[in-house]
Amino acid sequence: MNLSSINTNLLVALDLLLTHQSVQVAAEKQYVTASAMSHSLRMLRDLFGDELLTRTGGKMIRTPFGEQLMAPLHRALLELERAVSTVGEFDPSRSERGFVIAAPDFLSTLILPPVLKILEREAPKLDLEIRPIARAGALRFDELARLADGDIDLLLAAVLTGSQAQSLPEIRGTNLYEEEFVCVVRNDHPAVGESLDLETYAALPHLLITITEDRSPSWIDEELARHGLSRRVAMRTRYFMSAPLLIAKSDLLLTCPRQLARYFAQTANLRIFEPPLALPSYFEQIAWHARFDADPASLWLRSTLRRAAEEVIVRR
Repeated sequence: MNLSSINTNLLVALDLLLTHQSVQVAAEKQYVTASAMSHSLRMLRDLFGDELLTRTGGKMIRTPFGEQLMAPLHRALLELERAVSTVGEFDPSRSERGFVIAAPDFLSTLILPPVLKILEREAPKLDLEIRPIARAGALRFDELARLADGDIDLLLAAVLTGSQAQSLPEIRGTNLYEEEFVCVVRNDHPAVGESLDLETYAALPHLLITITEDRSPSWIDEELARHGLSRRVAMRTRYFMSAPLLIAKSDLLLTCPRQLARYFAQTANLRIFEPPLALPSYFEQIAWHARFDADPASLWLRSTLRRAAEEVIVRR
């Protein structure tokens, strides 16, 4: 196929159609009528010799060719947009750039409110899309690959202090803040007095927040084993923000980051204790691909995230 036969607007329309699998939604995103988008879809089908989208069961789905085309097309358009948008000086007050950030929901809850205030004040036209991380909270190779692929622009994730995180040579990172773990129970917990001792910690039923199916012993279990103790994980949940209600309405104990515990204590009647065993600290980090090292917009957003973290992080 000769690319000179396809204009940029058609490629943008194709990206929107393949992403949203809806003529109406794609039309709204490109600020055109549904009939105009349908016309673009007909032209694209003729150009590629493929239906691209087919109607099945009342909805449109991508054809195998459309599925193969979607990711590389999206990456190419992102690179083109970034190349054009970064020419000259970056003015946050006028920029209409969009960024995709992957982060765990608890970190989004803590950091994003002050980020939004900064955006409203300094960059009212800049758009953010927040996506979940695919694996638990740690900085992992598969998450970093999303940066390299252009699926996301920034990644917020955790790195244990002193650990060697899986990395790619072209990935950059900087610390947002150092975090440590604490324990949380309901305020009137019958088994916990003024302090939390190791035996009580091990004996209580535990709440574990995890988005993986991995049930192998954690570093908490390994530390307990060093003392000849073990714990029972009575409940597992994938949802950080369900934890305060679960703890407040039960005898469960949660071990979680200090900043998250402080947030929980503001929303429910909970008590925070220092852990009675040695637990590692860790860093919350921002990671990005090397191609954005000197990108003015990315530099500004990374600085904004650090400013937001400084606003909300309460030191011990």
